Amino acid sequence: MARSPYTQLDYSGIATVQALTDSGGINASATTFHIASAATWLNSSGYYLGNGPTNTPGSAPFVVAIDYNTINEEKVLCSSVTSGGLVTVLQRGYDGTTAIAHNSTTINCVPVFSATEAREANTAVSNTIGQVTAAGDILYGTGTNAMDNLAIGAQGTTLAPTGSTPPLAWRPGLPYTLGTNGQVLTSNGTTPVWATPSSTLSYAAGHITTNVALTNANTRYTWITTSSLATGYWQINATCEVSSSVLAYAAMFIPTSSNYTIVGPAAIESNTGGEGYITLSLSTIIQVTTAGTVAIDAQCSGANATVLASGNWSLGSEAGYTAIKVA
Repeated sequence: MARSPYTQLDYSGIATVQALTDSGGINASATTFHIASAATWLNSSGYYLGNGPTNTPGSAPFVVAIDYNTINEEKVLCSSVTSGGLVTVLQRGYDGTTAIAHNSTTINCVPVFSATEAREANTAVSNTIGQVTAAGDILYGTGTNAMDNLAIGAQGTTLAPTGSTPPLAWRPGLPYTLGTNGQVLTSNGTTPVWATPSSTLSYAAGHITTNVALTNANTRYTWITTSSLATGYWQINATCEVSSSVLAYAAMFIPTSSNYTIVGPAAIESNTGGEGYITLSLSTIIQVTTAGTVAIDAQCSGANATVLASGNWSLGSEAGYTAIKVA
């Protein structure tokens, strides 16, 4: 079983050279072998090699050299060693060596540091601190076990993904100074900037000044028409007070038109009827496509939608509207 690069290995600072005790030695494919004593094959936490710092068997492989310091030396990646000296093998012929048979029982074996680990450590240092060439450099991954550096960006820029190579780049960010009084944050097409609005707030309002007696029974009545509204989005807020001498239901409408599109609610209705005053409030958004006026209608009917007789309902003089251009 191959080891994944840059994964944890186990080490011992006190391990001594041990003889292999397998009768007749081991062949080139053996997956276990025995040593004379495992008493010194302990890691810095006091656990047997392969158990790592948490004493979890097989959590941290270790490397041994069989026939150490001879022409027959073979590196072996191992997963564990027991108190009885049984060593379990993960990979024979590790670290560029060749798996061979070791036939003599006088063969020695000892835990070692491998060239593979030295290369990984060197690569890790080269790809981290070795990439830093100036103050503010940022390291980022370019792929599996690979890194690169990105120089610090200019003042006011922000770090953002690119969706390509390289994966990160500095982009224009929000202005790092406050705008002056009355300015708004906008864009010049490339970067966010503070700018003074090119136009002031557009506003319109109106109301009826006297009670309006309505003689057209149960029909919609345009009680007010706004002033001319420029193209764009407008928020219209209207309040209508309907008076009835009989039990009645009331509604307020903005009629459809080819000059504008109603984005919000087009009508508000009373959900209870009553004799006397019924007050309605409508708030909606319209998109004016052709500059012009907007009508606001009212309607009142008797209980159960019966037709009111002429003169049985009227609009109060407190009815009015406001219109504010929002876009």
